[in-house]
Amino acid sequence: MKLLKRNDLPLQPGTADIVFSICYNTDEWELINKYAKRFVKAGVKLRQTSFETWMGFAAKTVELAEMLSTDMQKEGLHGRTLTLKLKTTSFEVRNRAVTLQNYINSSEDILKHASKLLKAELPVSVRLIGLRVSQFNGDKSGSGATPDRTQKTITNFITS
Repeated sequence: MKLLKRNDLPLQPGTADIVFSICYNTDEWELINKYAKRFVKAGVKLRQTSFETWMGFAAKTVELAEMLSTDMQKEGLHGRTLTLKLKTTSFEVRNRAVTLQNYINSSEDILKHASKLLKAELPVSVRLIGLRVSQFNGDKSGSGATPDRTQKTITNFITS
């Protein structure tokens, strides 16, 4: 942006594409928000590929991270594997997951890692987006469920 000001370059959709591309490739999501405001105030109509798509994903991802965190905290859960599931407008299902070194349950941690997973999928046109956490603390199976002693397992079924 300093270079644009110094050289009196106009704020236009092509310039926004360049600035957002640089921010995207350098993982500077806060700068995208900051510069988007400048472009909008200058009356620049942003192209969908440069900003609108990401902002829609970002808003939904924040909402999902907060809901997931709230549910996990209610149950006292901390997990290590975060999975992002996308269903595209062409009905393709995409899953991306990351297994972390530390257990998480805060919306900030979930959002931080979900944003990285989402960034790897962009650009994409999405119908549905979901987040889930698994591999819970103290859970050897990774499911997070307490085994039901009355439920027969496949081993019990075969041996009986």
